[in-house]
Amino acid sequence: MKTLFIPETFTPKGPLADNLARLAFELASRTSMLDESDQHKMISFGVPDWKAVVGKDYSPVKQAAIKQGLIKANEKYSNLPDKSFPKSVQLTSKHRNSDLKAYELKRKQPASKRFRIDRNDHVGGWLAKNLERLSFAESFDPESLVDYSKSLRSRNAIRLAFAKIRNEQLFASRCKYGRFHSNVTNMSKSLRAKLRSDDHTLVEVDIKNSQPFLIPQVIRDYIWREGKKGKREETKKKDRREQEVKSKHSVLEDELKNFHNLVVDGNFYELFESESDRNSIKEMVFTYIFSKDNLKTVSCIQKTLQKQFPEICNVIAQIKREDHRVFAHCLQKLESEIVIEGACRALMAREPEMPIVTVHDSILTTEPFVEIVSEELQRAFEDRCGVVPAMTKTDYHTANEMTLVQKKRGKSQTVMVPPSGVA
Repeated sequence: MKTLFIPETFTPKGPLADNLARLAFELASRTSMLDESDQHKMISFGVPDWKAVVGKDYSPVKQAAIKQGLIKANEKYSNLPDKSFPKSVQLTSKHRNSDLKAYELKRKQPASKRFRIDRNDHVGGWLAKNLERLSFAESFDPESLVDYSKSLRSRNAIRLAFAKIRNEQLFASRCKYGRFHSNVTNMSKSLRAKLRSDDHTLVEVDIKNSQPFLIPQVIRDYIWREGKKGKREETKKKDRREQEVKSKHSVLEDELKNFHNLVVDGNFYELFESESDRNSIKEMVFTYIFSKDNLKTVSCIQKTLQKQFPEICNVIAQIKREDHRVFAHCLQKLESEIVIEGACRALMAREPEMPIVTVHDSILTTEPFVEIVSEELQRAFEDRCGVVPAMTKTDYHTANEMTLVQKKRGKSQTVMVPPSGVA
């Protein structure tokens, strides 16, 4: 490790300067991953974190960081089973709200890997191991992607993500919903386009409109679970309401099929075209999916969906009733089940030496493996959802994006469309 990015407002001093720079770099990285509304909050930073970043003898570094105005530290912590939290720190305000500058370490630091993957999670371990193959071309300068018209957070995120890969500071973990998180999952698409695996450029195979695509299956899973509960609770109750339930399920199933057809055919967002431009519509649809119902900011989206798919909206409202986050968690869990446990597990069995990187609903690999990645993604989605999704293939070497409209397993129609988000 040689070059880091630290706040422009901070100049580390004294014999611990390199360790202070490492700490500034790490905290700037973690701050950049927070939502802008959360960047004022303290960051959990316990003893294992201090040792991983600056070494076993971290106490003098901590004191120097406080004395030089780099951080604020909260020494409170709890080991109680129901209220467990570590000590925490944060960059002081002026350093949190600063652009970044390059800092040259006096001594090279060895590569580090923070892979929090269960030893029995073979797929997760395989994906984490593949991160070690990533690099950027020696001539690549991240400043070429920095857009000063964009927020400070997005500018700094590019520099920090680049430095993590260049300096082999790698991390990977699986959350409780099964998602695989790594250096790449938080990386901007423009920077991701510059990644190389074993010095080869990458191709990204992506599911089009994946979150809307998964909604019908999440609803079917919910109905199935609720149906099982109902059978257990009322095994002897059979009355005229039974026919009404069957009728409702029939209407719901018709809506789910129509919903899937709109998504697969690429016409889903056209439902809302009169409301705003496509990017704004996508953002509002995601807000509707992941937030509480009846938000004023997405009322137009909710009204349109309620008119077109009333039964679907009613079930979504039921799922969100106790906690609106449950619906988003169901989508994430289903996505990871299909992509990680379905497609990636099959790819690991077929081609254990292939280069592979995942970004939730998409898989990056090199050109020779694009066909089998598309095939296994298609198979995994069809096996779980009963419908084949449309997919896009983005070749980052040529900056061409193709839409792969899957009609039947093993067959596809390829249509060239303009590149998006590739610098």
